[in-house]
Amino acid sequence: MAKNVVIVESPAKAKTIEKFLGKDYKVVSSYGHIADFASNELGVDIEHGFKPHYLISNDKKKLVKRPQSTNHCCRNGMVSIR
Repeated sequence: MAKNVVIVESPAKAKTIEKFLGKDYKVVSSYGHIADFASNELGVDIEHGFKPHYLISNDKKKLVKRPQSTNHCCRNGMVSIR
C-alpha cells in the first residue's frame, strides 16, 4: 500500500511519475490547476517578501482533502507544482 500521495495536473503525468516513484507512492491527477491567485486582490504580500496568496478552487477542495480523509493508508500528501 502507498504511504504517500502526490497530486499532479495531468493523468498522463500521473501514470508516468507513479512508475518512477514506486509502490510507496500513489500519484493522482487533479485534471487541472488546484490553486490560483485571488481575482479580487494582488495575490502577493508585498510587505512580506512577496509571499503568494493562493486560493484552492472550490471544485478541487475535495481532491485536496481526500488523501487525508479517505485514503487512511497514506501518511503524506504532496502537490506537484510545475
